[in-house]
Amino acid sequence: MQKELPTAVAAKHVGAERRQWIRHPCDLTAFCRKLGVLADVFPWRGTLVDLGAGGFSLLTSRQIEPGVFLSVELQAEPPELTYRTLVQVLRSNKTAEGWELACAFITSLAESKLRQLLFRPLGSRETGASRPDHLGQIGDFCI
Repeated sequence: MQKELPTAVAAKHVGAERRQWIRHPCDLTAFCRKLGVLADVFPWRGTLVDLGAGGFSLLTSRQIEPGVFLSVELQAEPPELTYRTLVQVLRSNKTAEGWELACAFITSLAESKLRQLLFRPLGSRETGASRPDHLGQIGDFCI
């Protein structure tokens, strides 16, 4: 027989963190397509704002309803490490920047792939004005 939590105790856990995996802040480009009957013919762009082995948060200009399946291509550096996967949208929230979609991987992300997506290889270099100074990059390589 399963016991129920008293109402006061159960109320404390409402809104509590329920993720099974740690989410890491990131700034990855993703190209997405909706799957199913109303599938997208052309991919649309979004930005991952956090990533974990179980899923990610995607910032986009498109409203996608919870329950929808997406084909997602996560852009990595170098390009050979780009990763294609399937996810399901769990939540869709309107923000000042657009829509933030909480997405869950159909199959959890391997630790090695998570590291590849989050941390640039030591030999890779950014070019242009957006490149942070050397001290700012030290944290990029810490795992």
